[in-house]
Amino acid sequence: MEEGLPSAVDPAGVHTPAELAEALKALARGRTVRAIEAASGLPGGRPRLSKSTVHALFDPATLCHQATLEIYLEAVGVPGGERDRWLDAWERARATSGAHGAVRVREAPWKILGVHEPIEVPGADPGVLPVYVPRDIDDEPGTGVRARLAAAAVSGGFVVLVGGSSSGKTRCLWEAVRAQLGQWWLRRPAGAKELAGWAADPPPRLVLWLDELQNHLGGGGLTAAVAERLVGGGCVLVGTLWPSYYKRYSAVPDAAFGAPGADPYEDERRTLALARIVRLPDRPTSGELRRARALAGGDDGSGGDGSGGDGHAVYSLAGWLAENGEVEQAIGMLRDRAGTDDGAVERLADLLVRRGEAEQAIGLLRDRADAIAPAMSSLTSHFLDLLAEQGKQEELRDRADAGDVSAARRLADLLAAKGDTQGLRDRAASGDRYAPGRLGDLLVERGEEGELRDRADAGDVHAADRLARWLAARGEVRTLRDRADAGDARAAKWLADLLVEHGDVEQALTVLRPLVDAADEDAATRMVSALHRSGRHREAERLWRLGLTAEGDIEHESAPNLLLRPGS
Repeated sequence: MEEGLPSAVDPAGVHTPAELAEALKALARGRTVRAIEAASGLPGGRPRLSKSTVHALFDPATLCHQATLEIYLEAVGVPGGERDRWLDAWERARATSGAHGAVRVREAPWKILGVHEPIEVPGADPGVLPVYVPRDIDDEPGTGVRARLAAAAVSGGFVVLVGGSSSGKTRCLWEAVRAQLGQWWLRRPAGAKELAGWAADPPPRLVLWLDELQNHLGGGGLTAAVAERLVGGGCVLVGTLWPSYYKRYSAVPDAAFGAPGADPYEDERRTLALARIVRLPDRPTSGELRRARALAGGDDGSGGDGSGGDGHAVYSLAGWLAENGEVEQAIGMLRDRAGTDDGAVERLADLLVRRGEAEQAIGLLRDRADAIAPAMSSLTSHFLDLLAEQGKQEELRDRADAGDVSAARRLADLLAAKGDTQGLRDRAASGDRYAPGRLGDLLVERGEEGELRDRADAGDVHAADRLARWLAARGEVRTLRDRADAGDARAAKWLADLLVEHGDVEQALTVLRPLVDAADEDAATRMVSALHRSGRHREAERLWRLGLTAEGDIEHESAPNLLLRPGS
């Protein structure tokens, strides 16, 4: 490097936009931005670099244009013989700067890539994937998925994982891409137009994620010609495909269609011919099962089943086994822990239901729930939910009648879901706290205004509330006013809301005032809102803080802060 340049500033070490920005800043050798701006001008001309452009040169998150770099190198005195090395550095940084809409592989969220949501595990974060169980095909020399990706990274390539719907192929591919191409950029194409755009000018170091490859082939935009251009441009295409689709697309015409010349999948076959195919078994191999048990902490190679490990790890392993077709092994593992582990009981019950043994699952949960009664727990909630899901109305009723309010709520929900108005009437008559509201909703849904009105007039506050809402939704001001005049507070509140919507704020305030004077906090909240709507912010503030009348007892905590926006 020429004398006068900082010895530490060597463009050979630049590979990313951030490294380029740091090196360009070092090249400034203490010059101010203003000085660089002035030096960028031609003799007698205006500066070719603005202050903002110079600042952008030093921003690690951006990459300058090549022409800007050339002007800067000249301005800071980099000799002509050295500038080609800096332009080479810029090209390297450009190759890692990403394509439009792409994200770093290592930063790409798994949820948008088709990786299955993990089975719910009590106490585990549903946003975090369980630990990955290495697959046999991960590291097979030459033909494993990671070896195929490493080869594709050299000059472009296409890797397709073929496996069944529960084989774990998407997670396997995702882990392999992260391991081999973590520094690359990744994009999940939105459709044929986007694929064609990438093919027209393939960016470097780009992974195109094509899960469910059948949706991208042919009319989806990934033709053989497009794939050839992308791979030829250095991109890495990765996809997943079901065996049935692979068989259909790759079959030779005569065997597939019985008549020479009949070849509806010619382009799909040509496209797949460009790919390296890696097959994933439908079920875990014995080696994969051993690794899974070891990760769960219960098998050191001595033949244990993994059930002795940490609870969450065992739950994850059981979920993984079930998702990969090994439901029996998962059930056996959870049974071994069920005696002392409520979480294992919950997961075991779910798998029993999945296997068609709902009655056994209910019995399992019932025994444990009764053993820990009267405490409410995740397991008890799980048990009651399962009773409702399976339509166990009588057992829910017995538990509700014995004082279990959680069972009462689920029973009311179940009766409402079944449309059982008589059942809800009976529960409401017995004093059930949840049935009246569910009955009111059902009566509105069925248009039974007469019964709803009768129940409201008889003092059913739930019916009165549903009736008032219903009348307001229909815009029945007169009926609401009649009910409000008769002493129905809920009708008065909904009438006030309707009047405000119609722009008659003064009438709304008149309707609400008696309720506010009686210390009705809900009415006070509505009045504060109405006052603000009419621009009477000081009155709203006074009501909020002091109460409207000396007799009232409306504390300012009774209305939400969002209603108090002076000047709004």
